Amino acid sequence: MSDRNKLIGNFLGDRPGSRSEVSANIPKGDIETINVLHRQIGTYIEKSIQNSLLIGEMLDKKRKELGYGKFKPWFDANNFEFSYRHAKRYLYIHDHRARLEGTRVSLSLREALQLLAESDKESKDEEREINPKRKPDEIYKDFKEGKNLAKEEKQILRGWIQEKVNKLKTKAETLEKEIRKIR
Repeated sequence: MSDRNKLIGNFLGDRPGSRSEVSANIPKGDIETINVLHRQIGTYIEKSIQNSLLIGEMLDKKRKELGYGKFKPWFDANNFEFSYRHAKRYLYIHDHRARLEGTRVSLSLREALQLLAESDKESKDEEREINPKRKPDEIYKDFKEGKNLAKEEKQILRGWIQEKVNKLKTKAETLEKEIRKIR
């Protein structure tokens, strides 16, 4: 096959990491397959999202297979050519793949993550506009569960707790006065 035909075949043929290419050129085993797909992202930037989605799908399948709390130890114990943080990015793209539909094919991994982050920010802004002020007891519940609070929510929570403290102090003073009357 001529170099020209190979070049054309690269654009028109199977995408990198497709089932036929993986099964023909890559040794058996998910870990090796994932590593090869990861390497191909740099080589075939126009196909990076497809490979990212495929890696995310494979990692997600393994994560579900292993169960809660066992994925990271499994990941750390195997010889991946990328970090656990990068694996989380692949999983994030896989989990939010529906929001990437209709975007350009040559989107890089970084651009896809940026697009998803902007989309997340917009949806949070819309949510805040719909529900601009939550009740302090709802905010307090989120605080107790360790969830992140917005600046405005922290201010509301501080004021609400301070108000409760003041009421309790007043109640305590009233009870102390009643104790003194009893003597």
